[in-house]
Amino acid sequence: MRDERKTKAQLIQELAELRQRLTGLEEAAIQREDAQTALEEQRQRLFGLLDALPAVVYLQSPDYSIPFANRLFRETHGEPGGRPCYAVLHARGAPCEECHTFGIFETGESQVRESIGHGTGPMYQVHEHPFTDADGSTLVLVVATDISERKRAERALKEYSARLEEMVDERTAALQDAQAELVSKERLAILGELAAGVSHELRNPLATITNAVYFLQMTLTDADDITKEYLQLIAAQVQSAGKIVSDLLDFSRHAAADRQATPLPQLVAQLWERCVPPENVEVATILPANLPPLFVDPHQLGQVLENLVTNAYQAMPRGGDLTIEGRAGDDEVHISIADTGVGIATENMDRLFQPLFSTKPRGIGLGLAVSRTLVEANGGSIKVESKEGEGSTFTLTLPAARGKG
Repeated sequence: MRDERKTKAQLIQELAELRQRLTGLEEAAIQREDAQTALEEQRQRLFGLLDALPAVVYLQSPDYSIPFANRLFRETHGEPGGRPCYAVLHARGAPCEECHTFGIFETGESQVRESIGHGTGPMYQVHEHPFTDADGSTLVLVVATDISERKRAERALKEYSARLEEMVDERTAALQDAQAELVSKERLAILGELAAGVSHELRNPLATITNAVYFLQMTLTDADDITKEYLQLIAAQVQSAGKIVSDLLDFSRHAAADRQATPLPQLVAQLWERCVPPENVEVATILPANLPPLFVDPHQLGQVLENLVTNAYQAMPRGGDLTIEGRAGDDEVHISIADTGVGIATENMDRLFQPLFSTKPRGIGLGLAVSRTLVEANGGSIKVESKEGEGSTFTLTLPAARGKG
């Protein structure tokens, strides 16, 4: 009986222990269920955070599958649906060079790169980080941020920076040109005042020398050839000096143009009388019968033509052809003076009409400057085309006298 009671006591003890153990298991199960619930809540919270990110986020495994993708990935590329990355991301049927993450499986090192979606889509900055999952497998977390706007802004900023440099250079050049023009105008103003004074002072002595030479030529009719040659030389040099004085006066004063209807053939006929062609220069005029008269100051335009023709003669020291041609335009007349002379060097073209610029061994470089001033005073313009060794063509564009008094 004693052994039986002992056995019952043991059974009761074992039963109590079993109940306690069951209670512990029940508590552990409840705790495990609570932990799983908490874990699932954390998982959903994490997924929610990943879905809220303004970036494409996904996991990639070594077999090219995508076990997880966030909302922006799904909106951009669609549901992975068990498809491999090369099919989802690159629309390919086999692994390709664009499956960059597989270098990470080998090296185990994170990397950052830039990529274009589907080859032509947005530009992404891609961060790829390897990690070991709870089951021991290796995955790569990929975070791709759309940087298209940033890239566009960088390009726009670069282009604007380049354009800004160009604008600064252009503005600097314009300021330099304006400063140079201002300095030039100040110098020319001073030069004009000096030229007016000097010219008036020189005209009287030159006139006296001219009269004296003429007197000697008339009285020394029986002089020897050397004396006559020197008298002619003096006369020629005085005439050249007088031309310089006239140019200085024309440059220093700004006489208003007395514009009137002026036939071009009449001006050309008078021109040939004043500027007799050298023996080795052939001249030609092409003036259509229906050419309208010019509305210009005949004296001023005659001076311009004389300057241009004289320059053409000097540009043909070995002879050549000189052609004056008139062409009618819309309420205007074009006059070209073309020679077959030595031409003008390219580096001198921009300075051609500047006062005091000359390529001649003699002369002070006012003829073309005065010519342009007179042409513009008559409402016209002047331009030049030239080629070294072939000749030059100066073209005047002047108003026609149609309907003008």
